[in-house]
Amino acid sequence: MIYLISGKDSFRSSLYFRKVVNFYKQKGVSFFEMDFLDKLDSSSSIKEVRDFLGTNTLFSPFKLVVLKNLFRGVTASQQKDLWQMLKDKNIAERRDIMVVIYEEDEIKNSSLEKWLERKAKGVKVFPLLYGRKLEYWTEEQEKKIGVRLEPAARTLLVASFPGNSGLIYHSLEKLALSASGKITRKYLEDNIFLPFSSNIFDLLDNISRKRTKQAYEVLKKELQKGTFPLLILKMIILEFRNLLKIKTSSAHSLFQAQ
Repeated sequence: MIYLISGKDSFRSSLYFRKVVNFYKQKGVSFFEMDFLDKLDSSSSIKEVRDFLGTNTLFSPFKLVVLKNLFRGVTASQQKDLWQMLKDKNIAERRDIMVVIYEEDEIKNSSLEKWLERKAKGVKVFPLLYGRKLEYWTEEQEKKIGVRLEPAARTLLVASFPGNSGLIYHSLEKLALSASGKITRKYLEDNIFLPFSSNIFDLLDNISRKRTKQAYEVLKKELQKGTFPLLILKMIILEFRNLLKIKTSSAHSLFQAQ
């Protein structure tokens, strides 16, 4: 059997990867792990994998083989060698050998990837999450960790770490140790370091509404607090990009309606 796990969101993919590996390790299998990014000689690493697959184990008839960062850690020709080895040993159909291929990044198009997607028992891809999808994921983690955020606090946490599920998860763990009851936005700001405060939302709102004086006052406060100017500029750029997308989408919908 083969599992293929990958994606830009290495934190969420690592959670799933550990869940799969621990499930099979609890069954008392013979275990072998190889991280190709840690090896200076990838050709000898391929040989180690081949040797383990070809040896008989004394303690268990079942084998669990973990291959990490295969696509970034070996050459294209070495990928073909491994691909041929998996086919020759009929790994995809066997029940006594489980091969988990885990890439801590997205996989670029390759023949090996396409073959694995067809043959693997399970294929999981973890893209970066943004916006509402990241909020839904955050709410699910709150239930698992045992902490509850008010909607405004959750929105602020997600906006502070866009696409970064790891920092959000660790923030929730910290809140679970220090708080009881629902977490307010103020409590979140007082206890978790955020890249920018809720004042940034007021700044963006004032800019979008062309309230120049109010925007200037908020900007002045943020600069006096020591907020990094380039961070503020980045948030302003993102806000205008979102507004442009909304206007472009609305214009396109109107054009189609006509």
